[in-house]
Amino acid sequence: MVKHIGQDGDISRELKRMFYRLKLSQPEIKDLKSLMITSSDEGEGKSIFSLAMALGISKEKEEPCLLVDANWMRPVLHDFFGIERKFDLNQFWEDPIKCIQPSGIEHLDVLLAPTGVELDMSEEFVKSEVVRNVFDQLSKKYSSVIFDTSPILKNIDIYGSEPGTRNLDSLILSDFVEISILVILARKTHKQKVKKAKFALQKDTNKVWAVLNNCNNPFYQ
Repeated sequence: MVKHIGQDGDISRELKRMFYRLKLSQPEIKDLKSLMITSSDEGEGKSIFSLAMALGISKEKEEPCLLVDANWMRPVLHDFFGIERKFDLNQFWEDPIKCIQPSGIEHLDVLLAPTGVELDMSEEFVKSEVVRNVFDQLSKKYSSVIFDTSPILKNIDIYGSEPGTRNLDSLILSDFVEISILVILARKTHKQKVKKAKFALQKDTNKVWAVLNNCNNPFYQ
């Protein structure tokens, strides 16, 4: 898909529209050093929105930016970029910087999801301090880091209300990033799900933006 981004087509226009509409309402978006994109449930377009933010911010800054696939249970960014996932879980924790790959787009690198992640891994697998170490390494190397995370309610349904289990949990990452963006798919997402997800994300130290994702775009046809 990414090979079509530079062309004047539906995909290119839609990605630009997503970024610049948010920039009009929140001009500070281009200056953020870290943000995560999540949703209340699956299928709401958060990965597409993550791609739009990464492309927009890297173009605006013209400095090295990183897009991270933190949805380890259902990763998709490798398909978007047509890049093979070449490292496993042990390699990721040992040196995440070495796992970073070029995206093929100027000023933008990607950190894809590792291979070998299973749902039945120990609940004690990922701890907050381990994620903090990874976050700090990435933030020191890049001008901006954008995380595409797993859905909030999906995490809670599978793992319970406590974060810190089997993946780069969105509730852990929200403690570290400057902004959490909650993507809402118009005419699909129930209001109660949105409220529950926003309540789980909302913390005194973290700012949450809600973004209404229009159904009338080429990714949902």
